[in-house]
Amino acid sequence: MGAFAEGACFRSSPVPPLAQDGWLLGSVLQSHDLTALSPGATFATPARTIWTRHLKVTPPNPYWEIKHDLVHMMTVTRGRDERLLLDFPSAFCQANGVAPADLFVVSADEAIARTFTAAEIDFRVPFHVDGRRLGEYHKFFLRRPQGVFPLFDVVTFDMHGDTFTELHLNIAHLEVAIGLVPTIHGSSGKRAVSDLLGISPDMGTLTSSMRTLRLLALSDALLAASDAGLRAGPSRGGHEVKKIAKMLALDAQVLSAPVDALLALIDADLARVVRDEQRRTSSLDVDAFLSMDHEVRASTHGITDEHLAIARGEARDERVLPPGRDARYFTDIPHFGAMPVDEWSRQLRCIGVRRGLVAGSETAR
Repeated sequence: MGAFAEGACFRSSPVPPLAQDGWLLGSVLQSHDLTALSPGATFATPARTIWTRHLKVTPPNPYWEIKHDLVHMMTVTRGRDERLLLDFPSAFCQANGVAPADLFVVSADEAIARTFTAAEIDFRVPFHVDGRRLGEYHKFFLRRPQGVFPLFDVVTFDMHGDTFTELHLNIAHLEVAIGLVPTIHGSSGKRAVSDLLGISPDMGTLTSSMRTLRLLALSDALLAASDAGLRAGPSRGGHEVKKIAKMLALDAQVLSAPVDALLALIDADLARVVRDEQRRTSSLDVDAFLSMDHEVRASTHGITDEHLAIARGEARDERVLPPGRDARYFTDIPHFGAMPVDEWSRQLRCIGVRRGLVAGSETAR
């Protein structure tokens, strides 16, 4: 990545802080004032982001994560710029001995379709800023004998008469795609956490226990947030990191997972949140809380049905269920193994229908 950025004259930009002014960085775009950028600007930087919106989602597959280790590159031009759309993917192929035809792409761009293998679909994947649709994603996958794997995304959008082109490269996704590791939680940016918890990040472990998968992802995020200086408190970021700590506490409690080694590495107050949550759950007066309305119990006392289930020894740990015949998310695609272009396109269409991207689907917009 560095050689490409240097050869293409990208300017190295400072690594954006993961936490600033009480906020967690959810997108690298947040670190730029887009209105102040002029044509000719280029950026290349490693970055970390935390997507707290995933906290509300039950892990659908082993790609579930909260903290993302990224390489981010961006150009600002007066018109179309092919450095990230075509030159970077071509450089990736050359550096890794990949045939361009094995780069499968979700894109309506004609030049991309001529160079790589484009999906046979009739929709685009929209890109939004502040709820407004400004552009689209060009999603690159790598076909290997073992399957078709998410690789990286390129985003193009227009703002104030300028064209912005962004590369989002998730390092864990890349390492899985090229066969370095079997799952993202064995990647270079996450393996230390699985080692710390004594959990093997192999596919069988992660699919057999939803709570184990979630514990790895929550621990990875909590450690990164703590290292970035974020503390539990009244700020938006402080509230979110406290939520991460409490979710981690409950999953570890159900699994009887030792987390002392992890807690020794994070901020003392955050470690206290984890221990206090486990202690509180263990000492609950279950009968008293069972008689309460569950909404009142949750809003007034912070006691959910899960707290009560754990206190009674009835909490469940479920498998991470495979998607069935049809993909639900782009990260479901590797589950189906090797496939021809027409089947890959069919799976993408299933995702498009589910997300309301296909004309005629109920939620299309």
